[in-house]
Amino acid sequence: MTTQSGHTVTTEPSTRHVVVKDASSGHVIAETTGGHVLHETGLDDRWYLPRSAVRAPLLASDTTSHCPYKGDASYWNVQLPDGTTLRDVAWSYEEPRPPAADVGGELSFWTEGIVVEVDGEPVPV
Repeated sequence: MTTQSGHTVTTEPSTRHVVVKDASSGHVIAETTGGHVLHETGLDDRWYLPRSAVRAPLLASDTTSHCPYKGDASYWNVQLPDGTTLRDVAWSYEEPRPPAADVGGELSFWTEGIVVEVDGEPVPV
């Protein structure tokens, strides 16, 4: 756990069943009972999945961002079976700062245009 100016980031391993689907087609993009959940002050929990859980082709994006608490994020596009590419739908921290070290290399998915379910329940948008 790291606290900076009252801001806290923690992670914990998860064995919960996480499914990521395209909201339009229902196509399953990823599914796992592994990975991590990241808790961060002022934000909803985020589920980070191992890359091995992703069933759709991942395409690197040019998009990046920086978080002072977690580090530099790389973004990923996902290609669906019908050829549709979902742009910047996932991100990863390849070399995260210490409070997020456990999620290094794992992927988290936006909940806009994507449905993330944990144990069968949709994660709030």
